[in-house]
Amino acid sequence: MLDYGNRLYPGSGDWNLPPRDAASCAGFANYAAWLVGQYAAPDVWFEIYNEPNNPAFWANAVNPTQYAALLSACILKMRAAPKGASAQIISAGVGSAMAQDDQNPFMNTVAATVGATTMAKLTAQAIHPYDANNPPEALLSFIDRYRAAVPYSGPLAVTEWGYCNQWLGADETKRALYVARMIGSAVLAGVPLVTIFSLHDTGTDAANPDMSFGLHRFDNTPKTAAKAVKAMADALSGTITYDAEKVGTIYRITLRKANGVVTKIIWSDAPITSIVEPMGSLTFVDDSNGYHPWFRTVAGGVMITVGPAIAPQIITGT
Repeated sequence: MLDYGNRLYPGSGDWNLPPRDAASCAGFANYAAWLVGQYAAPDVWFEIYNEPNNPAFWANAVNPTQYAALLSACILKMRAAPKGASAQIISAGVGSAMAQDDQNPFMNTVAATVGATTMAKLTAQAIHPYDANNPPEALLSFIDRYRAAVPYSGPLAVTEWGYCNQWLGADETKRALYVARMIGSAVLAGVPLVTIFSLHDTGTDAANPDMSFGLHRFDNTPKTAAKAVKAMADALSGTITYDAEKVGTIYRITLRKANGVVTKIIWSDAPITSIVEPMGSLTFVDDSNGYHPWFRTVAGGVMITVGPAIAPQIITGT
């Protein structure tokens, strides 16, 4: 993430104030281009600023035209840099800041101001789909609303997303359940990158919601959610091709791997029910919390139980 301001830039000021004039935008773009030349690689993503629709990060005076000027300058300089042609370059992550979905009109203006030709040079646009009131599957409707509002048809990347204790309560099991479904929902949405906020809690003040998003506690001991992230990553590893769908109330990801191995990740946010999932043969059934859940082999498949409080089921076989 490339941010924020610098006292050397005219019109910028303190560290938390953005580049807002031509000179500071040019300086910031030069800095961004230098970083691309030094560090560009297939797994390195360069995000141009952070939440410019949030007054806290834009001098308490959100201005999409100003961010468009910064974004345009950076895109052109970064693409022209050594290794810039293949660099992973994305716009600033945006989500609801002062009002629900206020990122949509903001990015509509940004995209229109920058222009389709320059916006098309981005690897992806970045989003921050935080939602205190809805489960992870709400990502799909968040993206639908964004697509309807913003004139951009390229990929979307999730560069921040998470849930704090004030939203979930202190139940670590629910956090683990949600983080697994966040990853699954990102696969269903087809996003090329999802970044969980955050790796660890940033403090211990129970009254401060920003301190409790972590996969690990402030003392760096892992929460159950850290195990869920690993389980989902292990399930996704080695995938050659995949399908992802929602059928009725069932979410299903089918991962095809070497030697005919198939892994399925299945979950539901509807009331508890048992389903029979077709499988040619069965090797094992785990869930995203690392446990071996109840299942029954039946003709042509395996019977499992899914529901809103049940961790995604991970089935491996052929």
